[in-house]
Amino acid sequence: MFALLPIAALTGAFEGERELGAQAGDLELEVLYPQRMRHGTVATLEIRLVNRGKAPLVDAMVHVPEQYLSHFGDLRFLPQPQRLDEQGVQALLGELAPGQTRKLVVALKANRPGVHDGRISASAGDGAAARIEVETLVLP
Repeated sequence: MFALLPIAALTGAFEGERELGAQAGDLELEVLYPQRMRHGTVATLEIRLVNRGKAPLVDAMVHVPEQYLSHFGDLRFLPQPQRLDEQGVQALLGELAPGQTRKLVVALKANRPGVHDGRISASAGDGAAARIEVETLVLP
C-alpha cells in the first residue's frame, strides 16, 4: 500500500478541485478552489458572482481573507484587486446586470504544507453577503 503513495503523488492523484456555491438575495457566489495541492505547485482559485435577480446589482464586491492567502505565494489576480492589506483582498467587480456573471481569478503557489482555510465572501449594494468556507490541503 505504501509503495503506491509515490506513484499516486507523481500522477497528480493528490490534487483536486472543489466547487461550492452560496446565495444572498439575488447575488450568487460560486467558488472553484484547489482542495488538494502539492507544495510548490500552482493552482487557480476562481470566484464568480452571478446576478440571479431581475434588477441590476451595484457595487458587487469579493473578499478573500489573508488567513487563507498567507499560505500561498506568487499571487496573481485578474482583475487586480482594489485593496490588498492585512485583512486580505477586496476586489470591486462593479455592476451586474440581471443574469450577468463576473469573476475574480487568483493564481496560487503552494508555499506551506498543511491545511489552509478561510471564508470567501461577496456582497452587493443591498449589503447582503454570501459566504463560502474553503479548505486546501497542501501536501509536502
